[in-house]
Amino acid sequence: MYCPSVGNAMPAGRCREGYYCPYGSKMPDEYECPLYHYCASHNELVNVAAEKTGYQTQPRKDYIIASLRPEKALDGKIEEDIGWLTTALPSGEVHHLYLDLKGYAELSKYEIHSGDPGGNHVLEKYSIWSWSDKLDDWVFIHRESGNTKPVIEGQAQNPYTKKFSLRIEQSQAFIREIILLGTLTPGPIAPILCPPGTYQDEKGQASCKPCTAGFYCPADNPTPLPCGAGYYCPEGSHSQYERACPIGTFSNNTEATSLSDCTLCTPGHYCDTPGQTDATKLCRAGHICTGGSWRADPYANDPHPGLPEEISKTLTNRLCPRGYFCPEGTRQLMPCPSGSYTDSEGGTKQDDCKACIPGYACPSSDERVLCAPGYFCLEGASTPKPTVPAQGGICTAGYYCPEGTYEPQPCPPGTYNGDAGQSVCTPCKAGFYCPKSKAIEAKDQCPTGHYCPEGSTFPIPCPIGSFAADTGNAECPSCPGRAYCGSPGLSAPSGACEEGYACVKGAPAARPSNRIFGSNGHEGYGACPPGSYCPSATSEPIPCPPGTYQDSAFASSCKPCLPGKYCGQAGLTQPSGDCAPGYYCLENAATPTPTDGDTGDICPAGWVCPSGSYTPHTCSNGYYTNLPGQGTCIPCPPGFACPITSPTPEACPAGRVCAGGSLQGDFCPFGSYLHVAAGKVPDSLQSSCAPCPRGRYCRAGVIAGPCAAGYLCALGNGHPNPDSSISTNNPYIPEDAQRQKSLFDLHKESPDKDLFSHSSTFSSFSLPTYGGMPCPKGYYCPPGVETPQRCPDGSTRTTVGGRYATDCEECPPSYYCKEKEKSSFLCPPGHYCPAGTLEEPLPCPGGSYNSFQGSQTLTACLPCPPGYACPEGTGELSDDYLCDVGHYCPASSSHGYPCPAGTQASQRGLKYYGECVQCLGGSYCAKAGMGRPTGLCPKGKRCPPGTATPQPCTPGRYCPEGAVEPLACPKNSYCPGIEGIAYACPSGSYCPPGVQRPVPCPSGSGSNPVTAQMYTESGGCISCPKGTYRESTEGGICKACPPGYLCYEGCST
Repeated sequence: MYCPSVGNAMPAGRCREGYYCPYGSKMPDEYECPLYHYCASHNELVNVAAEKTGYQTQPRKDYIIASLRPEKALDGKIEEDIGWLTTALPSGEVHHLYLDLKGYAELSKYEIHSGDPGGNHVLEKYSIWSWSDKLDDWVFIHRESGNTKPVIEGQAQNPYTKKFSLRIEQSQAFIREIILLGTLTPGPIAPILCPPGTYQDEKGQASCKPCTAGFYCPADNPTPLPCGAGYYCPEGSHSQYERACPIGTFSNNTEATSLSDCTLCTPGHYCDTPGQTDATKLCRAGHICTGGSWRADPYANDPHPGLPEEISKTLTNRLCPRGYFCPEGTRQLMPCPSGSYTDSEGGTKQDDCKACIPGYACPSSDERVLCAPGYFCLEGASTPKPTVPAQGGICTAGYYCPEGTYEPQPCPPGTYNGDAGQSVCTPCKAGFYCPKSKAIEAKDQCPTGHYCPEGSTFPIPCPIGSFAADTGNAECPSCPGRAYCGSPGLSAPSGACEEGYACVKGAPAARPSNRIFGSNGHEGYGACPPGSYCPSATSEPIPCPPGTYQDSAFASSCKPCLPGKYCGQAGLTQPSGDCAPGYYCLENAATPTPTDGDTGDICPAGWVCPSGSYTPHTCSNGYYTNLPGQGTCIPCPPGFACPITSPTPEACPAGRVCAGGSLQGDFCPFGSYLHVAAGKVPDSLQSSCAPCPRGRYCRAGVIAGPCAAGYLCALGNGHPNPDSSISTNNPYIPEDAQRQKSLFDLHKESPDKDLFSHSSTFSSFSLPTYGGMPCPKGYYCPPGVETPQRCPDGSTRTTVGGRYATDCEECPPSYYCKEKEKSSFLCPPGHYCPAGTLEEPLPCPGGSYNSFQGSQTLTACLPCPPGYACPEGTGELSDDYLCDVGHYCPASSSHGYPCPAGTQASQRGLKYYGECVQCLGGSYCAKAGMGRPTGLCPKGKRCPPGTATPQPCTPGRYCPEGAVEPLACPKNSYCPGIEGIAYACPSGSYCPPGVQRPVPCPSGSGSNPVTAQMYTESGGCISCPKGTYRESTEGGICKACPPGYLCYEGCST
């Protein structure tokens, strides 16, 4: 920037390009840019309005909704439906937007995007202003009226400003985005040295020149320097060693400009160093270098590390191929002599070429081929069809020479060759055999009983299942139908096949196979299949006729169809199905509805024939049929009985109930009796039978008598002596009765509960009660009683089944009796019950226990064993009674005894005082009965084993938290009195081991700032240096000697 006069409010502008303006510059071209430098202004244009929030509007809140406020038009994003929607002002009023750019900028262009997605509220009438610090006022830039374009663009006339203003001179507008393009940085402040790769040989320039191709430009150099040999320098190079000719190339020229100026390494040589100026190294023997090789031993398709792929893939350097040899520096392949070859790559000399191996020919140095079919090749052959005896020749008759033969092979037995030059032998003709090798013809004919396929060396006997009646057979015919051929070499069949087998052809025996005829692989012979029969000498299985079947193999006859079944077609392996309903089928039935009387017939009336019947059946009890040919019976109607085979129902017998489907009627169920109104037919057990009344039992539909003495019978009882604990005594309860639990259910839920203690009479239950039970404990029951009778006062009954008052007795031993309930209860564990025990059992005293029920005397209470505490009434011992932690329990203990202070017991079940262990060292046990220590020994105290109260630390010693015994005071520390705490030795003193207070450094010395050995005087104190002093009563720092005094080393005053 520059400021041309005094009193400037702001710089006048940016420095000119090619010049620089340091601080205090008055002119834009005051200082010309020197040689080797450039002076450029930063001209990059940016949107200086983007994301600026320092704005004001007039009116103050000039927007309609918060999502469309002015900052939406200053976010640097152009979006169709997001921006600033102003309020609607009366005509003549103006919208003002004032924007602070947060710094100076030189404005070049502006863009204003306006209008909503529907094309409304486009900015039509507006003006643009910038702020001038010099004028202290707004400066006009542009005004327009009648604009219709949604995007307004214009030049901002390059004002240097820090504020911008837009004035909207219409009622309402939608501003989508405001863009101000300008520069934020000033002009050049100082000249900039040209960077490497450029130069500047003129003054007053705004930029540097790129270094010329073929030259390089280091820093501080006014002119380009020529590129050296072995390197190339494209435009802008800063060093001659920046780009070396890559390996595989060289260059002996200077001022090279590109990689193309580097020459490929000459043939026969290799260049393995970047920047070579010539090619002097010969390629290694066994390799060929045709040019551009970068290694002494190149291989084909090696990717070149320094050349572009399009050049690298054209190089042909490689390992010397087979058929050639390559001495050192080879640039052109050298072939092996005719008739020789190399069997591997990398040959280095002619001696590496070998004579062609037998069975091969080498017509050229790089070609080795197999000897031609019909010929043989000896070592050194030069053609695959040799005619020179030294190299091989044509194969003779009786021999064969396949491809690659080095010696003719004789034709083996079974073959022959009648002509020379053959690669294979001809198989012996079918019907003949050739027993010898080297044969030139087939002349021996096959005899009878044998066959000779093509290539036979001897006649082969006909296999079992075949025969040959003539000579010259190539194969043996199969044995004919009905017969079998049971041994090899037959000229005629052996005989006829046995019954149960089928023999079509090729049968090997009279019983040819256990496989079923016609199954996979047994189409010519086999066992007679199911559904057929086979007499002797059968060629094809015969299907079983209708009315028969055969479910087994090997059959010579068929089975008659089973009774109740029919066989409706030929060849069946099982019957076709069941005889039809209303019919019965005897043996050999061929239809499901036979009527011939021999194989079956129609079912007669009064009988029933369901599906599959082989004889007529009687109807089930309570059913009948009234027509012939019936497959089902119909039920007997209610109130009637249907005797077996009767075609009509009969009246129900007297004294019985005949429900629907009755044979002869039924008695009422056990526990009920027949109870119907006069003239009513007893057709339903539910409506015709009633539960047996209380105090009675019922059987066979009548009231059989009163309930036996010692028993209680409720409704529906069927026993004179019922037992509610047995489920088979379940009572009869009508289906339509309101459900009430039976005495069996009540007894099962609460076997010891008095069911009658809260009811004055048994009949007072709110619902009917069914069943019966023995007279309950505490009661007696005379015959036929409906309510149990309580035992007289002062007596009870401990068992069920009391019959009379004389059965009640005094409460017996092993029980206790509650007077109110008139019941006895077995004495529980932890108690004893002598005879006459009332209301509650007697508990075992503390320190004893009793694991059993029914104890009678105090002697049943045993002493509590050691390790347990047994309070009063202790029953079976368990872990719940183990002595608690922190306590011990000797024998007969009713409670635990606490371990004394200073001891502990962390486990339960201690038996003796001696099992209490000392409190661990470093901790303390403050109270008796501790299961674990109270805590760690506190800091400044010591706690030897068995400590109840922590003890003071020894004077001059150190006791950290958890200390068992005092420790030596740490180095560089002091430990005052019995505190047991270590304090760091203070500055100006030293602390010998075990000291209780620090020892001040002597006069003339102060703290040693560079040592950690403050436990000695020499380690903690150092003499005051020259020019300082220290008195013994002052701090640990040596003070400067006051003016007018002289202080030597170690001065004390």
